[in-house]
Amino acid sequence: DYALAGAAYDRAFAVADPGFGPHLERASYSLTVHRLDRVEPDLARIDHYAVPVDAATRSAIVGMRGDLLFYRGRYGEALTLYEQSRALAKGMSSSFRLANYWAKMGDPDLALRYIGEAESGVDRYQQQTQSFLETQRGVIEMSRGRWDKAARHFVRANAIFPGDWRIEEQIGRALALNGEKMTPYFAQLYH
Repeated sequence: DYALAGAAYDRAFAVADPGFGPHLERASYSLTVHRLDRVEPDLARIDHYAVPVDAATRSAIVGMRGDLLFYRGRYGEALTLYEQSRALAKGMSSSFRLANYWAKMGDPDLALRYIGEAESGVDRYQQQTQSFLETQRGVIEMSRGRWDKAARHFVRANAIFPGDWRIEEQIGRALALNGEKMTPYFAQLYH
């Protein structure tokens, strides 16, 4: 699917006039597939649009630049951009970036707080996003060795959006890290 998406972006830019095209979307795609060297050129192109972008788009751009710094180990600079992104447009993406940052930097309680903030902006009909955030709660609890709490989050995530491979991946990871011990909550997933 990623290869097909990449080919679609190639076709879109091949037919677009110079300077035009889905730059933000391609930058996001490049981040997703870890082609980090391709992200900034697209973001820089947006900086030169004749019509300035709205606050939500500017927030996304600043957040992606923070991601680039984070992936390169420049954590303090990444945090500054993540906070700027959130100040521009407090929403799911900017809050989740801060949650991920604090989860990786060793403050799981703050990470969970930002997960809650991210979730507060999610519509109840966005089950896949709700499930993703619940899965991330489980990942954070798993990182602390709280297997039952992690399992409860994974069970909830699976109930919200059943069959998502990302939930199953985390359950497998939790079972492997926990010595294949099946907690009662994990057992619920295998009935």
